[in-house]
This record gives sequence, structure tokens and C-alpha cells, in this order.
Amino acid sequence: MSQLTILRLARKCRRPFILSTISSSSSAFSTAATSPSEAPSAAAAHLVDSVNALSRLRSRPHQQQSGGTRLARRFVEFVDPSSKSSACATGLFGIEELRHGPSGFARLQSEVIDTVSRLLGEAAAVGPGGRQRSMVSILDDMSNAVCRVADMADCVRQLHPLVEYRNAAEETCVAIATLVESLNTNRELYDRLVEAIRDSGPNGDAARFNTDQVDHRVGELLIWDFLQSGVHLDANSGESNRFVSACSRAFLLGAEFSRGAMQPAPAPIGATSLSSSTLIDAAGEHPDSGVRRAAYAAFYAEMPSQEATLCQLLSTRLEIARLAGFKSFADRATAGSLLDSPESVRAFLTGLADRLESSAARDAKTMRRYLGIEGSGDKALGETVGAWDFVYLVNVATAACFKGDPASRNIEEFFSIGSCLSGIAYVAERLFNVQLCLVESPLDGEVWDSRVFKINVRRNHGNAGAGEDLGSIYCDFFPRAGKPVQDCHFTIRGGRSGPNPPHQPPIVCLQLQCPDPAMGSVSAPSLLSPGQVENLFHEFGHALHSVLGCTRYQHVTGTRCSTDLAEVPSTIMEMFAFRPEVLKHYAKHWRTGEPLPERLYAPLQASRHVLPGVSRQQQILYSMLDMELHSSDPPPTQDKPSTTAVFQQLASRPSLRYLPVPPPGTAWQHRFTHLVGYGAKYHAYLVSKAIASLVWSTRFAKDPLCSSAGRDYELRLLARGGEESTASMVAELTGQSVTVDCLVDALAANL
Repeated sequence: MSQLTILRLARKCRRPFILSTISSSSSAFSTAATSPSEAPSAAAAHLVDSVNALSRLRSRPHQQQSGGTRLARRFVEFVDPSSKSSACATGLFGIEELRHGPSGFARLQSEVIDTVSRLLGEAAAVGPGGRQRSMVSILDDMSNAVCRVADMADCVRQLHPLVEYRNAAEETCVAIATLVESLNTNRELYDRLVEAIRDSGPNGDAARFNTDQVDHRVGELLIWDFLQSGVHLDANSGESNRFVSACSRAFLLGAEFSRGAMQPAPAPIGATSLSSSTLIDAAGEHPDSGVRRAAYAAFYAEMPSQEATLCQLLSTRLEIARLAGFKSFADRATAGSLLDSPESVRAFLTGLADRLESSAARDAKTMRRYLGIEGSGDKALGETVGAWDFVYLVNVATAACFKGDPASRNIEEFFSIGSCLSGIAYVAERLFNVQLCLVESPLDGEVWDSRVFKINVRRNHGNAGAGEDLGSIYCDFFPRAGKPVQDCHFTIRGGRSGPNPPHQPPIVCLQLQCPDPAMGSVSAPSLLSPGQVENLFHEFGHALHSVLGCTRYQHVTGTRCSTDLAEVPSTIMEMFAFRPEVLKHYAKHWRTGEPLPERLYAPLQASRHVLPGVSRQQQILYSMLDMELHSSDPPPTQDKPSTTAVFQQLASRPSLRYLPVPPPGTAWQHRFTHLVGYGAKYHAYLVSKAIASLVWSTRFAKDPLCSSAGRDYELRLLARGGEESTASMVAELTGQSVTVDCLVDALAANL
């Protein structure tokens, strides 16, 4: 499958309120007006009880259910998937074409092809009776038609428990990708867009349709996406075919590298292979440093096949970049972002590494103390503490935050899945004046598993029962056989604010792996560790960005923005999870309802940021390696310099001397799949952290639940999606120009 660029199929890639529970066909059940400063009412308790009840039940694939079934019965009376039905009340996600099952995907494909064909004709119209609206509007309709099917199919392909649905969705993804490739390389369509956007005379869209800055920016983004696909290359000289071939090879090499990274490690002679989970557990938890080292060395052992695949991928990406007119793949990847060149990225990373050196030195002393190692604070950490010790030491440091307090031993009992959702709802209402409304009875056919539930996001207008539905969030949170383990946010339908193009409420799906109740426990719900609580808040940050970022054009809605901005809302949402102002409203024991003891608030917050200097410098080193591998000319080869040699050279920087050093014969980058998905963009994780820190310090630090700050944050950043540049939105929200030094200062100050 080639890159999907002009019509971006965005993934990912994650509250005061009056919580309500609504049925699929009724208005919101109104609770009494609740002051934002008060604790959630009975509706909030209903959400807690309902979602906790779902977590206790056994998953069953959804095929058909009776329309009037109440929540508790719905999750125990699913009809066996082998039973056949002519049609459900609706299809997956409420899509009518899927009422009759997986065969509906073929119908959706046909509809997309028909819609795109009609829009191509509209775009090509000339003369007095020619185009009657802007090219951006036409192309956004085209993008919308494709994304509404392709994004949904990608989600179903990964999450649906029935193979018939997964196969049909996979076929749809392939078919749509072929269509998109033809659009990406449609030179006539590209030329008409360029003429419409860049012609300042009477024939340009600015004069003909009175377009504005948003139209112009989206048009330029579309032009950029065309160029990323090589639309400008000469077909007669073979450049165009070479570009398509290189993109295809890069996709296959990336998939091959990702598969190789997941392979189990070879075991000693006479033993079976060792699973990744076995080795990771041993490397992170075993009290014996020798065992940890052996496990680390086995799991991260050099893999010649992975080195070969990675080097081929880097070489192919360089070819793609050169054909597209860039010096390197890193130049291509950073163009148009906040740090818009490899040089800017390096300045940020090296500046941050230098600023964090003293923090890393303090961490080094702490780590030596935990290991019982004597040594001066100036001694390089790698001489005494190995990379195999780091995860173990993080666990030790985390436990040390609580100083043996007995109440912390079962701290997850204060974080049931239902309680955590009520905390998210509380933050959402306080900041954005929206309710998270649990849909009590989704329509028959709407969800794919018995424990998937739906939340409607509703703007509160102050009157009981009144409100504006903003969008929907489908929540697939609980384990089942074959379900992917990685947390993920899917955009099912991008939002559009209307009226031209017409209003379109967004739909998103969140996939998490919240634990099933403990073995032997009949009544306990799903209970989350602090890390899992943080992940839940993170993913809901993505979901709320998608729902609140309902822009004029779906091409730039919500999380369909630059990579360095996409993780900002999710990171900010994480920051609320363990704030005392928020904890007191949701952290309650699942059985007794007793609140989390306040004496645990500070240790809990501290436990989420242990060994911060070394942890952050580790991310810096990963980002440096990613940037260098995609900047090298020629790229590394299996001989010299290898990717390991590049890593070792970067790790030798004086400011990084406190980082634990891997043992000889290992190559952790051979299992670092982010080199595929975030090629030359892994630094965006740190940039997003820096932006989030800047927003927090300027808008939320003094009063985290300030409604006016929340409203500004929504209007100036979330609601705009990718309609404006990251730099301009952040500057307007924070009142500060976003420079490399500004980002370094913000992140260094918020460890």
C-alpha cells in the first residue's frame, strides 16, 4: 500500500459536568443543575456503576440484539454470532450500508468511487458554467468521501472480532489505497488546484469565491501533499515510476522491520524460544542484576537481518526524498513543522540535553544508591549502572515515593475504570462545559463487541435536558482474544463545522487494554494502575481534540494537524490526572467509596516522574539517532558505519554521559519500531511535551480547573485543528513566541 497523502487517512495515532446517561433514541436524562465546584451527582455515580459493570462481563462478538434491551441485559444476552439475521437496526458506527454485515463494505467502496468520479468532473469543469465553488471545497469533499470509509475500515480491520468483517475491511483499505494513489498523482487535478490557490487575478479562487486565509492554508497543505506524492515528477523520464516504486518498497521494508522487531529472542541451546514478555519482565523486575543483564542482552541482541532491513529502508527513504527535491529524508519530514529543518531539531535536542545534564547527574547518584554502588557523582553512569538496570531502578524509585505506606500497596483499588472516566468527565466539564453522556442502549449492530460502549459529547447550555451534541466516542477498553495490545485513537469520521461544507459531527474510537478483574474476584471491576490511569487520560485527550476540533474542512480537523501538535492535547490531559483538585473528585475505593487518602496525593504525582533527567535524556538520544539515520548521506550500511556505530557516537556526547550504556553485542534500535512509523519525526514527542509544558505553565499552573483558561485553550488551539500553524496558535494561546530556546526552557522547567 502506498502513502496516502493528499487525502490523509489520519490515525493516531489520547471535566465540570452534569454527567448524563442517554438511550440511543431519547434525549439526555437530566440531573439537577450542579455547580462546577461540587462533586458529581447521581448521574456520575451511574456512569461509574455502568462502566464498572461492563468490565466484569465476558466479551462476545456483536451480531444482533433486541432494540429495547437495557444496559445490564445488553451485555449478557448477545445472540450467538453464528445465528443469521437479514439486517440489524443499523451498521457499525451507525453506518447504514453495514446493516447487512460485511458485504456492506463493497457497497461503500462503490459509493466512494461514484462520489470521487463526480467530484473530479466538477473540478475539471471550465467555461461560463464551470466550477461553482472553490477547489478546496471540492477536494475536501473528495477527502471526506475517502476518509469516512478508509479510516473506519482501518479501525474495523484491526478491532473487529469476526474474521469476515476484518477481511472485508482489509479489502476495502487496499481498494481505497489504490484509488488514493491515482488521485495523488493526478497532474490535471494538481494543476487546477495550484492555479486556483496561487492565481491572485480574476481567475483565482480568492477573486471568484471570496476565499480567506483558512481556504488558502488548506489549499497549500493539499498542494504540499500532492508534491509529497511526486505528482510533479516527469513520467516520460521514469522519475514518476521510480518514485512510486520507492514508496512501495519503503512500505514493505517498514512492515518487514516491524515484524522482525516483534520476533521472540532465540533461547539457549536445548531450550525453546523466549517470549518478549518473559524477557522484558525479567529485565525490568528481577532483583538480580546478572539476570537482568542476561535478559536484556538476549532480547536486544544484534540481529543482522534487522540491520539489513533497516539500512535498506533508510536508503530507500533517501531515494524518495531526493526524487521529491529534498537533500535528505529528514529535510522532507521536518518541512512545514514547528522545527522546520534538521538543524533546528538538532539545536533543540542538544540544547535540551545540555540543560538536563545536572538533573541526570542527580539521577545517577540516586541510581547508584539504589544499587548499593559507591562512586562520585561525577563518574559516568554507564561505568557503574547498565541499561539493563534502568527499568528495574525506575520501579524501585517509584515504590520509594510512597515510603512503604500500606495504603499504597493496593492503590489501583481507588482507580476503577468507571471512577477514572468520571474524573475525565469532571475535567471536561470544568474546562470545556461539555458533558460525557453514556449511551445506555446503542442500536442493534452499532458496536462490535459486548463490552464496547459509546459516549456522546454534549455541550451544556445550562437548561435541564438541553444541549448540543458535538460528537461520539466509541470505547473498546477490555481484553479479548486477537485484539491488538497497543492503545490507539481512531478517527472514524472527521468533523466539519458547516454550513459550507455541511456540518458533520465527528466520530472517534478509542482502543485500550484495561485489565480484566483479578482472577478469583467475582465483584471487582477493572482496576487501573497509575500508569494505566495516565494512559486513559492521554487517549481521551486525543478524543476530545477530535470532537472539539470541528473545523470548516475535515482535512484539518482535530488530530489531523502537524505531528508536533497532535500529542499536545493528550499530554495536557495527562497533567490533570493526578492533580489534587481532580483526584478528590474521582479517586475512590471501588468497594467502599472511600476517597484516596490525601497523604498519597503528592507521592502519587512524584511517582509518575521518577529519574526525570535520565528518562528525558534517553528520549533525546532516541530522537538524535532517528534524526541522524535519516540525515546521513550515504545512510548507514551493514558494514561501516552501522546503525549501532551511529548510536555509540551520539551517546558519547559529554552531556549524555550519565545515560546507562547497553552491553556489547546489543542493538536496541533493531526493535525500535518508531523508526518506521515516526521516521525523522520521533523528536515531535519531545516538542509536544515542551509545548504542553508551555501551555500548562502559562494557562493552567495557578488554577488548573479555570473555566476561562479552558475556554481559551479550546478556542485558540483545540477547535482549530490544523487550520493554522502550530507556532501561531501556541503563540496566541500562551503570549510567547515559540523558539528553540523557549521550548527548551519550558520542558526543562517541567520535569
